[in-house]
Amino acid sequence: MPSQQKNLLLSVAAASIALIIASAVFFMHSHVFPSGYSPEVTPASARKVQDPAFHAVSPRPRKTNENSEADGSNVVMTSRAIYADESKPLSDRFDKLAQKAMAGDKDASHLAYQIVLNCAAWVKMSKATVLPSLWSPDMENALSTVHAQCANIENARAYKDYQQIASQQGRDFFDQGIADSIREAYADHGLDSALSGALISFQNRPDPETARTIASTLNELDLTSFNSKFNIDGLSSFDPSTRATLLEAGFDLWACELGMPCDAGSQVVLSLCINGGVCAPGMSLEEIYAQRLLSGSEMMNVRKILQALRNIH
Repeated sequence: MPSQQKNLLLSVAAASIALIIASAVFFMHSHVFPSGYSPEVTPASARKVQDPAFHAVSPRPRKTNENSEADGSNVVMTSRAIYADESKPLSDRFDKLAQKAMAGDKDASHLAYQIVLNCAAWVKMSKATVLPSLWSPDMENALSTVHAQCANIENARAYKDYQQIASQQGRDFFDQGIADSIREAYADHGLDSALSGALISFQNRPDPETARTIASTLNELDLTSFNSKFNIDGLSSFDPSTRATLLEAGFDLWACELGMPCDAGSQVVLSLCINGGVCAPGMSLEEIYAQRLLSGSEMMNVRKILQALRNIH
């Protein structure tokens, strides 16, 4: 990978991590988050592969329609579908997710929190807070768009509850939990089990930060098994930082296939511009990876990873 592209990728990752440092991952330990609720914390040593937050060996049965689920005699949207429906105001989507969270949906809890997390970071950003080398008219437009999307989020009924939890626990708590689960599944049952569990967790919470956590953890696994499973080749596949980048890109693009908007102007594309200065008006997420961030051979390996994820799923 050219040094300029590597530097750009590193700036994207560093900026994203800096923005999510204040977040919380509470969905593994609680179903309901009413005002004043203090979630119980399960020590890392007590978290096993069978933890409900990580489905390692026995994936949930697939639904006929992955955007809906049975609810008595009615059919309702899944949490993932609500989160991905960018045609609806962000505050409405947050309210629906918060209601599902109150009913015990942990995926809804996580995705509702992602909305709070993103808006909390973005509303504080302006030309004065961004590095001059990253600021551009395209970034200004992207910020204006997300500021408008987040404008009414603070008026949502459950916003303060989620905001309070955000100040009490960091995202790294969740990241450590899912990373430990992947390592345990790999140690106990091998690569297939680790991948299966990671994919089941990710398909219900397909946000970029979870993709990054899973990619970096899988990147630690046995090199031979890893490259064989994903059928990737070339000397770059043996470089740890490049392999992590390829894995993250594969998961990001798989999230698009799971229904997350990835076209030009989607939130994930806007966040690339805002968080790391990768602004490409008119480009989809896949086009940004193919034309701005990765070489031709690297993109070929990403597509191999993506195909492997489809096969495992």
